[in-house]
Amino acid sequence: MKNPHIVTRTDWAAAGTLEKAMQPGDYAATEIVDELRDALPPKTDRRDLFQLGEPTDFLRDPATGEYRAVYLTFARDDLGWRYCGRCFAGQREEVECNA
Repeated sequence: MKNPHIVTRTDWAAAGTLEKAMQPGDYAATEIVDELRDALPPKTDRRDLFQLGEPTDFLRDPATGEYRAVYLTFARDDLGWRYCGRCFAGQREEVECNA
């Protein structure tokens, strides 16, 4: 397996925002997830899934047609914390921006 792209705190600072520094599939240095977890209570905080406590947007759920909050999401696997993008609470699949 190819080595994953790991985004560091320095990368985040250089990009200005976390969403500019990371693409879904990138991995976050543990210090990033720890810093985000300490910033405010998370929406989801499990051993295998972490979501920031504040939504980044509200997007239409294709299953229901209703608008729901989406959160920056990280899923833990054997390689570390993988950035999943903006996902509904408790999920790890990125929600496509839709009207």
